[in-house]
Amino acid sequence: MRASCSDSTICRKLRKYGIPRRRVGRPTVHPKTPFSSDPLERAYLLGLRASDVHAYNQQRLVRVETATAVRGMLELFEECFEKYGHVHKYPNKDVWKIYAYLDDSFDFLLEKPKRIQNDIKDGGKIFMSFLAGYADGEGTLTITPNNKKNVIRWFIIGSEDIGILRDIKGKLTEDGYHLTLHITARKGEKRGYGTLSKDLWRLGIYRKDEVLKLLRELPLRHKDKLDGKS
Repeated sequence: MRASCSDSTICRKLRKYGIPRRRVGRPTVHPKTPFSSDPLERAYLLGLRASDVHAYNQQRLVRVETATAVRGMLELFEECFEKYGHVHKYPNKDVWKIYAYLDDSFDFLLEKPKRIQNDIKDGGKIFMSFLAGYADGEGTLTITPNNKKNVIRWFIIGSEDIGILRDIKGKLTEDGYHLTLHITARKGEKRGYGTLSKDLWRLGIYRKDEVLKLLRELPLRHKDKLDGKS
C-alpha cells in the first residue's frame, strides 16, 4: 500500500512506520510548451499519430511514444516533440523506446484517426502535411535501377488502416494520380513479431512522373525517406 503525503504530521508517521509515500502530481518535472496551433504542423502530427505513434492521457499530460529499430524514426520523433517537452529514449532488446510528456494542448493526438477529417482532406497543403506524417510512419520510397540503368521510383504505403488508405486514394485520384490498393496479407497471418489483427493493405503509386510530382508537394521529414532508403 502507498499513501500520499501532504501533511507534515502524517509524513512523520509514515516515515516512522516505514510506509512508502506516493508522489502526487505530474509524472515529469521538465517544462512543457503548449502546442503552436499551426494547422500544417497539427495535420502532420495527426498523420504521424495515425501511423506509428501512440498517445494517451497521464495525469493531465499527453504522453506520446513509439518503438523503432530505425535511427531515422528516432531523429524524427525528437525533431517533432523536443521543442515541446523533454524526450526520453532507451534501448529495449532490438528496438529503441522513445517517449515524451506534453502539455494537454496536444489532446488532439489522443484518439487514433480512423479516417481523415474533412477539413484536412479538403485542405490542399494541410492534406499533404497529413499524408507526409502518415507516410513518414508507414510509407516506403523505393529507388531501383532497371535494365537500362534508369531509375524507377515507387511510392508505397503498407497499413491496416483501410479507412485512411481509401481517403488518401480518393483525394489523390481527384488530383490526377493513379493508385492501386490491394490486400497483401490477411488477418491472422504472422508478420514480423506478431500476428495481424486486421487485413494488411498496400497503397501504391508506380508511375515515375507521378511519384516525382508527389514528392515535390509532400513535406516528408523522415531522413531515410528523403534519401530513398526506406
